[in-house]
Amino acid sequence: MEMQPYSRYLDRPSRTLDERVALILQGVRRSTGRDPHEGPNQANVRHMEEFFSFLLGSFPADRFTAEVQSIPRPDVRTTDRNFIVTVRGRSDDTVVWVAHYDTWAAFSSDAPGADDNTTGEEILKHYLILDLCAEVPPTLTQVYLFSGSEECGTRGLISQAVLTIGLTSAATAVSSSNWIGLLLSLLFVPLTFYRFGITGTRHYVKGLTAAQKAKIRAAIAVDAVGEGRLYILENEMGATFLRALVPYRGSEPLNDLLKEGAHLNGIRYNVHLAGGTTDSVAFLEEPDIPAAALVSMSPGKSSPFVAGGKLHTRHDTPDRVRPESIRDVLAVLDHARQILSGGERPARPRRISEHHYARLYRNGPELFLALKDAAEPNRRNLNSIFRVQGRVSGREARIEADGVAWWGLETSLAREMHRFRRGSERVPVAAVTLEDEGVTIRFAASRSAGRTAALAWHFMRGRIGRTMGRFPMAAMFLCALAVSDLPVRFLQWIMIRHIGFGAFLYRFFLPAAIGLVALQLAILFRLFSRTLPAAMDNAYRHENRADNLLSLHRSRVSDEDK
Repeated sequence: MEMQPYSRYLDRPSRTLDERVALILQGVRRSTGRDPHEGPNQANVRHMEEFFSFLLGSFPADRFTAEVQSIPRPDVRTTDRNFIVTVRGRSDDTVVWVAHYDTWAAFSSDAPGADDNTTGEEILKHYLILDLCAEVPPTLTQVYLFSGSEECGTRGLISQAVLTIGLTSAATAVSSSNWIGLLLSLLFVPLTFYRFGITGTRHYVKGLTAAQKAKIRAAIAVDAVGEGRLYILENEMGATFLRALVPYRGSEPLNDLLKEGAHLNGIRYNVHLAGGTTDSVAFLEEPDIPAAALVSMSPGKSSPFVAGGKLHTRHDTPDRVRPESIRDVLAVLDHARQILSGGERPARPRRISEHHYARLYRNGPELFLALKDAAEPNRRNLNSIFRVQGRVSGREARIEADGVAWWGLETSLAREMHRFRRGSERVPVAAVTLEDEGVTIRFAASRSAGRTAALAWHFMRGRIGRTMGRFPMAAMFLCALAVSDLPVRFLQWIMIRHIGFGAFLYRFFLPAAIGLVALQLAILFRLFSRTLPAAMDNAYRHENRADNLLSLHRSRVSDEDK
């Protein structure tokens, strides 16, 4: 049995990042291969069975356990089993890495699934083999879950379509005060529990004991990361109906850890997708398991109805997996694995001259200068808090830096300072001159015209976007309600005041009704796929701009650091 490229790890497990990417791409090509007589998921199961055989024949049995877990028949959407490998660590505390290995194509029996999700599958195999090739066991126990039935399958797709009809009917019933119609529409709600996949991972989580769940320090899903911008998901709308309306809590530190890896490597990322679900949801549904997900997405990639779309189609082939996307994911996960294993964060991720905004704080006898850069991609800034010493004279401060005491990713410098040292008070100065290692930087208050109006605008946009991001399903339902209700009310108003126009609409009622529904659907598609996710993501940018307007701006850097 030929298991290239996995056997290459045995000769030289330590490789450069580009070499690791090349091995993963080879794995993607191998794991999308299919015999003529096989269906796509028959081939997916066979590839996983062959990989298990490779592990059992290549590594000592006392280093790991391999298990095949059957998925109950009512929960099967595509494949009927999970493949689980546990690498025992020096601690019983556990990190779960999950990627689904099943594939599915809409309106086709051909589902290569190179991006969705052979990329995630091969990245997990990559880290699993690195753990087994290491001379010593990992610090934490590592569980690699290759999950089945993550995709919803054809039956799930049909239930999604029927549920959409039900929700549309509910919105129409509310707008027309048809309460009987609303009650009938609610009969479609049980379909919410069927339309989603991730049943393999849910079955795995349900099978864990309370003690096993308590030892999970993080669960990270990797799904469809072969092309597009990286998403570090803050909200997922694939959970039960109730949890889809209520924001998830408790996973913020894990998300911050992944974001740190993106910041430190200059990787652009977003945090809100228009919809869909992935395996991390099964862990998020548990109250005490921190879970996160990495997904890559570009316009049209996820839709089989859009030109260039490839997920869930026969076009999801290995030649459309981009090495730069794999490289970004590895860089983020490398950082997360290092910190989760007890590694140290970089002490000073930014040079002092890379910061553009500042605030001076006092905590007892100590002075701290909170600094924010403005060079981050996507305006997602990184903050550094310096211990400083010097003197404050009136509205002017001249200080020297003693070193970085803290750094983080909060939008607000005040919140960052609160995380670092509670009870700190801002020192009301109009200018700060900072010296550090021969570099002199001056920060001063801005008095630009329109500052107050800009501050109010960005604060409002940020607050609205942040609220929608916490309650995405509720925001989408309210938008659907408005789009279905307002045009009807407008037409009623104009028909009452313009009888001739009302007679014209009555004469051409059917084409007018069809046109109105088509327009409403087009508006909703645009809102759900682009406008609302962008508003949620841009909340960070607007909050940052509002915070920057309240901070001192960098006005000068000494010649030595130019």
